[in-house]
Amino acid sequence: MNQTIKEFLKGTRNNYHIEISEGTNENIIFSGTYAELKQTRKDLLLEVVISWDAVEMAENTTDIGIMI
Repeated sequence: MNQTIKEFLKGTRNNYHIEISEGTNENIIFSGTYAELKQTRKDLLLEVVISWDAVEMAENTTDIGIMI
């Protein structure tokens, strides 16, 4: 894979809810939209994605879980 978070999320809509974990799924270091990620945790954008999962939720939203 070897994509950064920025590359992985390129083109996503802001109604996606993103959770970024480090090491384990329980160690969440960011939770919010892509716009919030760019504003508050810009440092995470260059982290490499190790694995990910997407779950469709109600009202046409999707939760994306990313492990770095």
